[in-house]
Amino acid sequence: MKLRFIMFSLAAILVAISCGKTSEEDKPVVQPDIQIPASSQAIFSSGISFPEYSGTSAQTASLSFTATASWSTDVSDTKASSWLSVQPSSGGAGTVNMTVSVQPNAGETARSGKVTIKCGTVSKSFSVTQAGNPPAVIAVESVTLNKETLELEKGNTFQLVATVLPANATDKTLSWSSTDSQIVSVEHGLIKAVSEGEATISVKAGECTAKCVVTVPKHEIPVTSVSLDKSEAEIEVGKTLQLTATVLPEDATDKTLSWSSSDSQIASVENGLITAISVGEATISVKAGEQEASCQVKVLAECLSLRYKTITGALIDLSNYHNFVSHYYDSESGYNVITFRPSNPDRPSIPSSWFYLNEDVTDVIIPEGIVEIQNRSFQQCGNLSSVSLPETLRVIGEFAFLTCEELTSINIPRYVETIGANAFCACRSLPGVVLPETLTVISPSCFAGCSSIRSITIPLKVTSIQSHAFNNCTELTSVVIPNGVTEIADYAFMGCPNLTTILLPNKLRRIGVGAFQHSGLVSVDVPDSVTEIGMSAFSECKKLESAHLPEGLTEIPSRQFNRCTSLKSINIPKTVTSIGDYSFYLCERLADLSLPEGLAFIGKYAFNCCSNICWSDFGEHVDIIIPSTVSTIGEYAFDIPAHFILLPQTPPLLETGAFGWVTPSPEFYVHSESLEAYKSADSWAPYKDHLQAIPE
Repeated sequence: MKLRFIMFSLAAILVAISCGKTSEEDKPVVQPDIQIPASSQAIFSSGISFPEYSGTSAQTASLSFTATASWSTDVSDTKASSWLSVQPSSGGAGTVNMTVSVQPNAGETARSGKVTIKCGTVSKSFSVTQAGNPPAVIAVESVTLNKETLELEKGNTFQLVATVLPANATDKTLSWSSTDSQIVSVEHGLIKAVSEGEATISVKAGECTAKCVVTVPKHEIPVTSVSLDKSEAEIEVGKTLQLTATVLPEDATDKTLSWSSSDSQIASVENGLITAISVGEATISVKAGEQEASCQVKVLAECLSLRYKTITGALIDLSNYHNFVSHYYDSESGYNVITFRPSNPDRPSIPSSWFYLNEDVTDVIIPEGIVEIQNRSFQQCGNLSSVSLPETLRVIGEFAFLTCEELTSINIPRYVETIGANAFCACRSLPGVVLPETLTVISPSCFAGCSSIRSITIPLKVTSIQSHAFNNCTELTSVVIPNGVTEIADYAFMGCPNLTTILLPNKLRRIGVGAFQHSGLVSVDVPDSVTEIGMSAFSECKKLESAHLPEGLTEIPSRQFNRCTSLKSINIPKTVTSIGDYSFYLCERLADLSLPEGLAFIGKYAFNCCSNICWSDFGEHVDIIIPSTVSTIGEYAFDIPAHFILLPQTPPLLETGAFGWVTPSPEFYVHSESLEAYKSADSWAPYKDHLQAIPE
């Protein structure tokens, strides 16, 4: 047993010793290899190319690789080894940074070699190419032609010869050109005369150029005649006519045509095309060489056709109008047709009084092209009910449609600039019109007596509504007046009983005589821009209850609010110095009268029959103060039993019955120091017993 244990122990010791020893055969074996980094991969795949180089030192390139064992290099071409080398050319394991060098290439052609790196049985190769150095370029110094000028007959040819110096120039290529190949063409120096004229042939070598001026002479064939296809012609204004000229002989050298007009304001011409400008006569001439022909042109006004219907179907007698071309009944449309030439083609018009007093015509269509309807053209056409106006219309003359009492339909075109005085006066059936924005003035009596018109909008450009413009438009209820209007002239809206409100523009300067007389206004606010209000402007406005007058007004003229029996309140501006005759006559409800300091004149009957001004709303007497500046009080100015406080130091001049003869008599209060002066003044004699001093 003890021997077995000793044997076991000895075996264990031997095994332990055996495991601790390492033999050379157990060491790892390293395989030869060449590893190329990414930065040098392109060299080993595509090689190294050295460009042209004229220096004296070597050209170099770098690459790197890693060898796992000893390595060496080999330049395979022995010739290449004379100009191609690498450093280092061999070495041991590790990373290598190699420089490839090539000596300058003195030859013109490229050269190449191959470098192989060997590591054991592993090899890696790359090619090396070096460009050659081409010979020096010899530039062209001059190029000349065998001709500098040349005359060549049409159809002939000539060979130009170019000489390039120096003879050994590197590039002696020639480039030929002509300034006008329609006259002289060139190909490889061979020139050809194509047509009469002159052209320059150029040749270029390198940067040098030579030229030859070639002339192809003319052989004149003169024009013997020129003629036109028309010797006379008639053209309407605005139309054109083409003239054709024939030049002989056909092979004449110069067949150029020169056109002219004796009066280009009547007829112009360009390349034989005549344009009719205005009525008249002109001679159109054409010239070729020394030959000439002409055409007499008569320019006529453009024909226009007016259509109309009549009750009887009869044609209107036009014996007094000589410019019509035709007059007939068109059965297809049912209209009579008048075709005519306007007497003034620059302003085509419907003649004055053409349909004047015609009771037969009922319907009229005025043609496009008409610019003006002259005065009285359709005056008193009692059965005319419908009129169609053209877009070309600019002017509607005075009295044009006066008293066309059955007229119910008419369009006023958008570009009409003028509607004359009385143009639509007394067209009592006309229900309304749309006025064009081109109007700047509403002419006198333009729509007076149009008793069916209910509303009207004044265009924005209008500055003046002239006298009687809408006088007696009895159904008129609405008027829109733009801010640009500065004047509402005399009687403009007189007799418009249904016109209850109106907004006066803030640029208004003048309200004329009787402008709103007999209207239905309930209130009126006159803007501060107004500096003049004519007499009777608001006279007999029976519904007028209140009125505001502008500061700055200096006069309330005669009959301003005469017989405004509903007028209750009004302000007398501080700037007023005169109140005219009958200004507030019969204003029975007027109350709270306040007369301004500065007032000098109170006209006759100014406040006559205004008994309400001397009573308050509670039935108490109200004192009426006469300002200290008043110097004259007219006849029956105050025919009321009022209490008057007279502030003038000097007694005002009283005209007959200035304070009336009412019962009870009015009472007068004056400054105590002026009392005797009043009592002794002749004009105050009828009232001296009613004078007393103002109580302290």
